[in-house]
Amino acid sequence: LYATSARPMKSEHFEIQYDQLRGMIKLDQGDYLEARRYFHLNLDRLLLCLPENHHNIAVSHNSIACVYHNMGDYKTALSHYN
Repeated sequence: LYATSARPMKSEHFEIQYDQLRGMIKLDQGDYLEARRYFHLNLDRLLLCLPENHHNIAVSHNSIACVYHNMGDYKTALSHYN
């Protein structure tokens, strides 16, 4: 019961996906601050329900790193790539 209760409900799952998609759209539009906000929101939600080594968390960190890379903050980008 405990293992299943930590999993997101269907509507929460869609919200998590939407955060990632919104971030990608904002990144493509060059709105890096909004993209970063959505990607961090996505990461925070994922960390609530998935183990830290889950591939979706890696994708989220990669997205955040892309934002920082595009902003020229290579040190912060590298920390998310690691």
